[in-house]
Amino acid sequence: MTAQNQGRQFEKELAEEFGLELVPSSGSVWYSKLDLKGRGARWSLKYTSLIKWPLTYEDIEEGIAACYGPGGDGSCPIWAVRIAPNEDYIILRKEDFKAIQKGDIKLIEEDRPHVAARKQRASQPELLRNNGDN
Repeated sequence: MTAQNQGRQFEKELAEEFGLELVPSSGSVWYSKLDLKGRGARWSLKYTSLIKWPLTYEDIEEGIAACYGPGGDGSCPIWAVRIAPNEDYIILRKEDFKAIQKGDIKLIEEDRPHVAARKQRASQPELLRNNGDN
């Protein structure tokens, strides 16, 4: 698998894990910046198989502009880096970290108990469920 394909896989995995939306053609057109969006944040993702961080100051400026510049949506800019094979790091501004800690920004929505129970039940094959679980 090429590094580009691994980067796309990283995008898909993070989108699924956090319930985010992939941004089509991210980075290749001027009006569609960053890789993922949702839950009040826009994400710029980087992947590397080298032992260095591929994040530049230009990447940070791009995220700030996409969120707070002209045409920005006011979302929290977040940068995520995957260093092969699967070491993931999330980088954000101190102000946004404080807002997350205070609960002003909620990036991950926890399932309500009945939803979590339903998901757990659905994850088990029907033939292996107890009769009362159907």
